[in-house]
Formats: sequence, structure tokens, C-alpha cells
Amino acid sequence: MQQRIQNKTIEVFIDNKEKAKEFQEEFSAFADGYKMNTRYRMGQWNGKKNFYKIHTVDGGWVFKVKLGFKGRVEKFTNEKFPEDIDYTQIKTYLHKLIPELPFKPYPHQIKMILGMGSSLNQLGVASVGAGKSMVIYALSRFYRSQGLKVLCLVPTVDLVNQLKDDFQDYNAPGSFMNEIQQIGGEFNDKNIKEPLVISTWQSAHKADLSGFDVVLNDEVHLSKADVLLKILSNSFSVKLGLTGTPPINQMDALLLEQNFGYPKTYITAKGLIDLGLATDLSVVAMFLNQKQKIMKYQDEVKFIKESKPRQKWIANFTQKLKGLKIMLYQHTQHGKDTWTSITGLELNNKRMADFELQKSLGVFFMSGGTPAKTRKMILEYLKTVNGTENIILIGQSKILSTGINIKALKHLIFLSAGKSYTQIIQSIGRVLRLHDAKSKAVIWDLVDNFSDNRKTENHALKHFWARLGYYEFQGFEVHEKEFNI
Repeated sequence: MQQRIQNKTIEVFIDNKEKAKEFQEEFSAFADGYKMNTRYRMGQWNGKKNFYKIHTVDGGWVFKVKLGFKGRVEKFTNEKFPEDIDYTQIKTYLHKLIPELPFKPYPHQIKMILGMGSSLNQLGVASVGAGKSMVIYALSRFYRSQGLKVLCLVPTVDLVNQLKDDFQDYNAPGSFMNEIQQIGGEFNDKNIKEPLVISTWQSAHKADLSGFDVVLNDEVHLSKADVLLKILSNSFSVKLGLTGTPPINQMDALLLEQNFGYPKTYITAKGLIDLGLATDLSVVAMFLNQKQKIMKYQDEVKFIKESKPRQKWIANFTQKLKGLKIMLYQHTQHGKDTWTSITGLELNNKRMADFELQKSLGVFFMSGGTPAKTRKMILEYLKTVNGTENIILIGQSKILSTGINIKALKHLIFLSAGKSYTQIIQSIGRVLRLHDAKSKAVIWDLVDNFSDNRKTENHALKHFWARLGYYEFQGFEVHEKEFNI
């Protein structure tokens, strides 16, 4: 085998038929929903998406893959490419930057800044709570010092604001802050005026990014949509992604890797806990036993959301827990019904936007329909509480599972959890942050069990067994409790 990098593409020459087949297997994956595809059913397609191009030459085959696959190619061929960038550049810059910071970065942050800053493509993995915004800040300062234009991509509008606020907290000089342009939500001007843009990827694809050199994609595991691929088709010379949850699905992994590179882990959740940098955590599986017939998936979801005995039991249980709590739901009406079962009030649009009313009740609600101003007020307020108050935030998983920094949070309750690995692990990250009001945090995983002996498994029970595997993989302590409702 021979390999080389040519015009941001890796070419691999293979002269062995079996090795060529192995390469094809390594760089392909079954497409989502392939079994339902007509071409697959008719035997006209094998169901796989190929992440390579191939042509025959005398004596073998030449495969072409994107530059992001450099690490995977090295692993496959057992041959190393030259390093991307002179390591001393980022090392020298970081040495100058550290004295300006309000605190010294942790060793894993320094290692991550140096490792990613000396790469053209990398998928950097660090647990939720590892301080990835510090890494993004340091890298942004480094690239701007070289005169490069930088795009920072985040998954939500709230994080557009939070990342800029984090930069300010890191003692960023005014000259650097003045270079920042925000896009997304209330910042709807897509005309690029500044050399450093912080944007949601949903908004960035509408802007002209042709002049940008560097893309830093936070929470990159969420960015698999076509709009992200459109953004990444711009001629960035540096593509770096950060996540706490690298995908375990082969298709998702290859989609990200082709642009951002092979995952490199800098620190895990257990590593943070062992270093005393994250709160110790236990998981309690709460089996809610109800005698019900086995239903189709959608019927079961509907039953779980609408069950009045279940709502009453959860409301009583949650109100007995001491400290700050977040209840995560997936479907908006389920969240609204939960808010009503706790407060006794119907949740209309006016009450959803009324921060002062929710504050007086000690029960907040957040969904995609909550005005951005109200969401910001709720999150800012929860950052200031001391953690001993019995406050509840009922929030939508897709909004609160990523990038929300409420350090006093002690309890996380999954009202209706699926089996999404990234959503579960990202959600867990909300309670790992250190705070004086808690020595240990707790995940309360509500499991709806319709079987007396668990031999006849309903959908919610099956999904829990998948989540249990995630918890055990992360090294978390898991306990079980049972309740008849």
C-alpha cells in the first residue's frame, strides 16, 4: 500500500484484492432507513453510503477520501503522515496567552489546545464540563493573531450569546471582542462585517463564508444536517470539531470524520470526577409499574404522556426532592402538562413568557416556543441561585441537553427518555458541574414498565436497557427502585 495527500485529498494505492475490500468496508456504512429503500428491496443497492472514490490502475486500485480521514487511513495502513502544523507555533502563543487569563487552564485543556492547534483537521473529544469554551477561546485568539478569519459554530441561539459572554469572562481584550459578530436569533444580519463570527449552523449557511479560513464547530455531534455539509464545503484551511459525545453509529461517525478528522479523546466524565473537577454522580432507575397491555410504539408514547396517575406521581415525587431540579421532556405538550400538574395552572403563551410569574411559583418552563428573552432571563437567574432552593425547571431535551451551565443543578429527571446516546450523555453533563451546594448529583431515570416480570418488554423498558449500557460505559453507579402507580 502507498498513500499521499494531494489537493486536500488522501490517495491510497492498494495492490491486494482482499485489502481493497477491507478498505471499502472501513470507509462505508449503512445509510439510515436503507431497508425501506425501494432500490435496496429490489436488490439494486447494498444499502451503504461510500465515503471514497475508486478507480483502477495497472496492478491495483486507487482510493480517494477526504482529508479528514487522515487518522483512519493511518490506522488502516499503519503508516503516519507528516504533522499538519509546526507544534511550536501554538505552544509559543499559549505561553503568552495564559498570563492574561483569570485562571490557569487545567492540564487537559492545555493538552487539547495544543493538540487541536497543531492540526488542520481534528475531532476533539472532552467530557461535558471539561471547559471546551476555554479551548475555543484560546484557538480563536491564536488564529486571529495570525490574521485568519474564524467561524465558531454552535447548535443553539442561547450558545451564541453564552460563548461571547465566556470570551468576555476570560479577560478578552476589547480589540478582540470588537472583532466578534453574532448571527442567529436576535442577530439576524447575515452580512459578514467582522473577522470572527459566532453563529448557529442553521443561520451560518445563509451567509457568505467564502473568505473564512478556520471553522471551530462546538457540539459537533449534533451537526449532521445537509446545511452543515454546505457550510463545510467552503474552502476552510482548518476544520476543528469539539464534542463530549463522539457518535458510536458508523454512519454518523464517518459523516463527521470526513471533515473534522478521527476522534481524539482528551478527558472523560470519569476522568473529571476522579480529578475532583466534576461532581460525583449516581443514576437511579425508577421503574414505574403499571398493568397495561403491550402497545405499538406511538400508542405507548401517547399513553405515557397522557397518564394522569403518572403525572400525579411524578409531581409529588419531584416536589419532595431538595435542591435545584431539571425535568427533561421530549414533546412540548408533555412538558406543558407536567408544568400544570405541579403548579395547578394552565400554561398558555402569556404565562410561558412571564418570567416573574414562573419565578414566584418556583417552577419554570422552557421550550422552543419560549421567547428568547425569557429563556435568557430564566437561565441567568438559575445561575445565581445558591442550590438549596426547591426550584424546578421543566425543559425540552433538545434545548437543555447542550451547553447550559447551571452549576447548582443537583437533580436531573428524565420524564420520557429515548435511547439517543448523545442526548443522554449530553444531558448528564448538566449535573456534573461543581457547586458548594452539592457533593453528589443524581439522575432520576423514569422507566415505564408494563410487564410483571420484565420478560414481555414494552418499548420504554427496551429503551432503558440501551441507556443502562451508556451509563455503565461511562462508569456511573446505577441503582434501581420500583413503584406501582
